[in-house]
This record gives sequence, structure tokens and C-alpha cells, in this order.
Amino acid sequence: MKPLPIDMAQACRDVEDRLVPRLPLSLLERAVYYHLLRHTHLQARRRLSLSMARLGRTARVSGAAARIAVHSLAQKGALRVVAVSKRGHVLELRLPQQILDAPGVPVPPAPDLDSLNFFETRQLRWAIHRRDAGRCFYCRRKLYPRTRMLDHVQPQAVLRRKRGGMRRMHSYRNLVSCCQACNYSKLTMPAATYVRKLYRAGHLDREEFSERLRALRLLAAGKLRPVLEVPTATLSSCLP
Repeated sequence: MKPLPIDMAQACRDVEDRLVPRLPLSLLERAVYYHLLRHTHLQARRRLSLSMARLGRTARVSGAAARIAVHSLAQKGALRVVAVSKRGHVLELRLPQQILDAPGVPVPPAPDLDSLNFFETRQLRWAIHRRDAGRCFYCRRKLYPRTRMLDHVQPQAVLRRKRGGMRRMHSYRNLVSCCQACNYSKLTMPAATYVRKLYRAGHLDREEFSERLRALRLLAAGKLRPVLEVPTATLSSCLP
């Protein structure tokens, strides 16, 4: 049977955006899956015969680790072990869409964003930066990885004095991506007051000023939701 035609760009998107969160896949399992994809469907064949020692050398791990990754991928339905002999394994790789369409593939529950501490891990902090699309939430200056920071819209000092404030402190509703200048000058100032200060100083025009006040209302209402790109199993460790 001939292998299915493959759109490599779409296959990579499906792996990262759908397969990794759904199964989920570890970094080693991803490396092994991409290696097998490269040497099967990308070369117009379904099956690949190789030893675990050879696969381990390619993935820069031991043969035992490669064997564990292969067996784990097989259990998750990402591939099928056709045969095992002294010469090695014969593996048949499934494309992402075949795996996702197969019956019994688990669908992880959507995480409760309001219960997550978005200041806890690097992945969750990056989710806030991605949501704000590379611009300072306050002054709209373009941000770069080395200069961007996270700011608490309602200052931590204020929330510590409020009932239930600690739970809301690191919520996605209270964190924004901002530049160093805004982070240092805002301090404990309420966000709306700081935006008005920027407008009076000429850093925002009238349209930007109105848009920033609207963004603050949407943020507080939970309508500026970050997109998570980590497995649900990882997120469960970020609960406060």
C-alpha cells in the first residue's frame, strides 16, 4: 500500500498544536516521531526497519531510552510495531490526522484558566506575552524578548490587603506584557490612572487612550484570554 501524500508544513502544525497536547508527547517522543516521519512518509514509504541503538544515536540518547519512546508512542497510537527481531524493529508510523481521527484517542479537558497561576512557569508567562502580541499593554511600544516584562494590573501590594486578592494576583486577568519603562514608572499606580498619565504626557493619542481603557475593561471581564500551548498534564502543576 502506498503511503498517504503528506503536507509537511501542515503535519508539523498538527503535531505541535494538536498531537502534543492531546496525547501528550514528551520532548524525546517528539524527536523520535519527527525522525520516523522524516524517514517514512517524507520518503514515500510507510514502514521503517531500524535498531533501537541506531535510533538512539540519531536522537542523542541511549538505545534503552529510544526503545522506551517507541513503545510509548505505540501505546499512544502514534505508530505500530509491525515486527521485532534481532536485526531491529519494523515500525509503521501514523500521520497526525490518522492518530487524531482514531477512536479512543483521549481528549484532554480544557483547563480552567481562572484557576491557573500565570506567574508560576515560563510557559504560562509566555502565554501572556503571546496574547499581547509583542506590544506593551500600556504605551504600545514594540517589545523584544530581552526587554519585555510582566506587570500586575492591580498592584500586588493592593491585592494582598483585599479578601481573595492573593487568588487573583497572578490571574491572566491581572497580568499584562509591558516594557521596562512602564513597569518601573507605574509601580503601585492603578492601571487606568497610569494610562491617563501616558495620555497627558503625549505617549498615547486619543484613539489609543480610548482603546487602552477598553482593553482594561475586557481584561477585567476575562475576555482577553491567553492561548495555552502546553499539555494539560503540565498545567495541573501550576495551580496555586
